[in-house]
Amino acid sequence: MAENQTATLSPRYWIKQLVIILVVAALGVWGFMDGFVWYPAQAVKFAQWSEWEYLSFLDSPPPGASAGANLGVASIPDPVDEYQRLGEPDFVRNPATLDQVRGNWLDSLTIVNHLDAQYTKYPRENETDGAVGSPFERLAALREIWGNVDRANAPKRRSKLDIMFQYPIFAVGAGLALYFAYGLFRAVGTRYSWDPDAKRITLPGGIQVTPDQVDEFDKSQWHKFYVVLHLGESHPTHAGKSIKVDLYRHQGVEDWILEMERERFPEQVEATPDDATTSVEDEPSSEPNEEATESEHKSEP
Repeated sequence: MAENQTATLSPRYWIKQLVIILVVAALGVWGFMDGFVWYPAQAVKFAQWSEWEYLSFLDSPPPGASAGANLGVASIPDPVDEYQRLGEPDFVRNPATLDQVRGNWLDSLTIVNHLDAQYTKYPRENETDGAVGSPFERLAALREIWGNVDRANAPKRRSKLDIMFQYPIFAVGAGLALYFAYGLFRAVGTRYSWDPDAKRITLPGGIQVTPDQVDEFDKSQWHKFYVVLHLGESHPTHAGKSIKVDLYRHQGVEDWILEMERERFPEQVEATPDDATTSVEDEPSSEPNEEATESEHKSEP
């Protein structure tokens, strides 16, 4: 008397799932780090560099600069009002006037949500800059950091849109990773077993089927790694029902179904079309249902 067999998870399934999970999880991590860590940090550095450029302009105004351009007018008590006065300017790549360098600095502060007097007055103190003294002291401190950095090598400007665009990338990557991980988890908990003596298969949910209880082995979805068992009236619990069996996730199930078919319809085995043989190239792209489904749930999940 042969021992009962239990189907194991197919390597072609779980390896593929793990690869997909790792790829989409990496996408989610990338979106998270860009959106919540790296891009905001770059934006803060860019704001600091823009302040350095602004103070440097006031310290050494170029020929033709506005009269009165000096460090004595560096403070901006009402940055919101000033930003609106300047017409909410976008970043000017080659500023030549006081309004342009001031607009660049204020624009950089909007990206990090720092368009507030605590970030534009001298002296000041805040969580990002700490204690800041006079414009002269701030210029000296920034010169230590950015004095040897020209515009070409300045921190990359990250707009709010750049940062916000990373949020859906994170959401999609994390969501897909959870989705595929859940599918793998369900597959691990799904059980198929086989009694070789009685040629009886036990499907998920505890449904037991023997060859004589099957009226038809429907292979119309064989290329998608499914077979539908149309049960006869002799089945004790699912008489007249149709049960969809997944052949992809577990090793052994396909062989057991074929053995049941040979037992029930030996004359039909030779008539099986060549293209009914499953192959890796035909693997389903969608997530099939791990559990056997009855006739009213024949549609693809």
